[in-house]
Amino acid sequence: MILIIILLLFLSCVPAKEIRRESIKGVEPYVRILILNNPKSFTISSDFETIVKFKDCKGEFKGELKVLTSPLKIFIDKENSLKEPSLPVFFEPSNKGLIYLNGKGFRGKFGLFRYGDNIYLINFVPMESYLKGVVPKEMGKLSSQYYEALKAQAIAARTYALKNLNYSAPYDLLPTEAHQVYGSIDDEYELSTRAIDETRGLVLTYNGEVIDARFSSTCGGRTENNEDVWDTKPLPYLRSVYDGRYGEPFCKDSPHFEWEVHFKKEDFFNVAKMRIREMFKKDINEIDFIRVSEFTRSGRVRTIEIKTDKGVFKVERDRIRSLFPYEGRSLKSTLFTIQIKGDYIIVKGNGYGHGVGMCQWGAIGMAKSGFSCKDILRHYYRNTRIEKFW
Repeated sequence: MILIIILLLFLSCVPAKEIRRESIKGVEPYVRILILNNPKSFTISSDFETIVKFKDCKGEFKGELKVLTSPLKIFIDKENSLKEPSLPVFFEPSNKGLIYLNGKGFRGKFGLFRYGDNIYLINFVPMESYLKGVVPKEMGKLSSQYYEALKAQAIAARTYALKNLNYSAPYDLLPTEAHQVYGSIDDEYELSTRAIDETRGLVLTYNGEVIDARFSSTCGGRTENNEDVWDTKPLPYLRSVYDGRYGEPFCKDSPHFEWEVHFKKEDFFNVAKMRIREMFKKDINEIDFIRVSEFTRSGRVRTIEIKTDKGVFKVERDRIRSLFPYEGRSLKSTLFTIQIKGDYIIVKGNGYGHGVGMCQWGAIGMAKSGFSCKDILRHYYRNTRIEKFW
């Protein structure tokens, strides 16, 4: 028993190679997802043994490992820990099993790194395995009636991830709406996995270059030009398009197609004062008026002017959504109007998200109407091609 404990506490010393991350056409790349930022502790386990690597040392351990980050300690049971671990540390499942973080199963492997003052836990996962955690989180659990929409989402998500691989940064993507929502194996289901496998390696390109395949939940009837949402150059494949036919939008069945928010007047102006303070670092006492001064061609609000005792402030593009937060969140979209009724200000809107690129509920509507995956992608990403990269 003493000998076994000694073997567990001291890892064998072998070179601990970092995972290959290069993006080469013909080779499926790895994606690095930041799962935890500055965690104090977490648990790691796997289906079989968990391989732990740091410096030139490597060991395999059964059961659940508890990791403390400050100072770094890796407990192999309640009483025993590994001797003198150091960052970076890699955790891999043996025998091609799954690895579990705090009880949730993930594909690929994990690395614990220090970058400046931050400690990051990053999931290294092959692109196709990564998509198995993205497509069901982005599209929800759909029936076979909407299979072509799942395929379209798989290609768009693969394209977006490939475009955003950034080897000069500590990680490539966040697992949130800031990039693409990414979940554990608990979120996977057969139909979404089949859509990913059937479209394996397929990527959208424009003039031979991988596109920036943006997408959002619900466009509200018309998508938006990229430069009218972000301060970027116009992209020829991210043009505003009408989302439908015969006057009926494809995304009409979305629960976010129409929405409205009611503010008390006092609350409305107090919220605006608070956001101006946060955005422009100015303390506002009085607001004379708030008005929409510019719309985009798709009908979205592009510029809001706020006249105050400290001057006139302009809020533009997608920042407008955070100007009037309610219930702890931003407005669903910038496709809205403002009305005054008595003591209330009512914001009525359509859609959810920035509205650029593929409308996910629109894709669902198109699939329901019999359109193919290619039809869907061709509609939202104009003049693009689908190419097989691996």
